[in-house]
Amino acid sequence: MLMRMGLVAALALAAPGAARTDDYKLETGIDRTAQLTELLGLYQDLCLTAFPDDGAVFRRVVALKNTTPLTGDALNDLFHGDPGLAWTYRGKSSHFLIAVETPPFHSCTVRTTMAGFGENKGYRAIAERYEKKATGFHAIDLLDRVDGGIRTVLAGEQREKSDGSTDALMILVTTPADQAVRQAGYSGVDVRLVHQLAQPPEPPRKH
Repeated sequence: MLMRMGLVAALALAAPGAARTDDYKLETGIDRTAQLTELLGLYQDLCLTAFPDDGAVFRRVVALKNTTPLTGDALNDLFHGDPGLAWTYRGKSSHFLIAVETPPFHSCTVRTTMAGFGENKGYRAIAERYEKKATGFHAIDLLDRVDGGIRTVLAGEQREKSDGSTDALMILVTTPADQAVRQAGYSGVDVRLVHQLAQPPEPPRKH
């Protein structure tokens, strides 16, 4: 049940209302190999090394330079009213979004629009390195759905900790489901690499 709630929280970040068609328009002149390398590097540094220490994540984001914090409606739209911090980052290869959501679904996400992702060996290498250190991870059920004209695919691994909380690494990708929209130039894949720690629900209070 807890992991299902965690998936719901992760999928909230991918709800159609949080994405615009322009989010799927690919930047021109991008070195796709460099973009992937930078995406994986940010995820490993911020979400697999600094996280869950939000202060450490914040300090590393500040050290990146070229970052702009999201505020107001932009921040509210991203988290659907839940608490968190986020920044846009003009990296060396492309634009990225870095987001940290606070408990009960404590998460760190790095996001960018790419030409594709698929079975990514580079991602698998850093994810498996983390999972071998923590141990106890197993695959979560693949989720593939279309909602509001957007196809969402979520995959990953999770482990249940002794205190009832869960630790999950997830890949969440969205793209327009309508082929006509993709052929009109909106063929990008919105890729989000997520590390999420979900706290167990509080037991019901005795009356």
